Amino acid sequence: MLICNGVSINTISEIANTLAETFAKTSSCDNYTPTFQALKRREERVKLNFSSSNEEGYNSPLTLLELRVALHRSGNTAAGPDGLHYIMLRHLSESSILSLLLLFNRIWETQVFPTQWCHAHVLPFPKPGIQCSLYVDNVQISYSSKFLNVAERQIQTTINNFTKEQSSFVFSTEETVSVVFSRNRGVFPNPKLFIGRSLIKVVKEFKFLGLIFDQSLRFHRHLR
Repeated sequence: MLICNGVSINTISEIANTLAETFAKTSSCDNYTPTFQALKRREERVKLNFSSSNEEGYNSPLTLLELRVALHRSGNTAAGPDGLHYIMLRHLSESSILSLLLLFNRIWETQVFPTQWCHAHVLPFPKPGIQCSLYVDNVQISYSSKFLNVAERQIQTTINNFTKEQSSFVFSTEETVSVVFSRNRGVFPNPKLFIGRSLIKVVKEFKFLGLIFDQSLRFHRHLR
């Protein structure tokens, strides 16, 4: 399920269209400054010469040294559909790594890629850090992140799951608030969190279980 502007989007086609619209808006030229847009229009009118002898260094076949360096720098990421890990490739015999180099150069020269390389398997793993505490009729949900959009997405997912699993607990749209704790003194956008279709109000401070929390966690209200 995807929530956009307070509206729940459930079908695969609608979710895909919403994501496409968001990506298109984010990468749109309208986000550029007028100065850069003028520079972009001027530079795009310049005709480029794409003729090449194909003898440039970056068009040369891969070397054994380049392959070994690439394997050495690779991380121990998850294996693909073939089940091969980078650590396995780094420990290939001399004849096997030469065969691998031959394969890569054939792909490079013929520009014919394996069909499996055209597909990606995306597995969503929620990032750790969500904390939830339930005190009789009060609940707090918190998430720590350097990026507001990441925290916003994780907290929204938790709210959605919480409302589904905790059937005996009902969020009050009037009393539920959100606050961003940050050491950054600059201006940052307010998070957009929803309970159903109701936008959660963003405040600078709130009182929870007798304690007043402000954005800077200074507790100065309790020291007066």
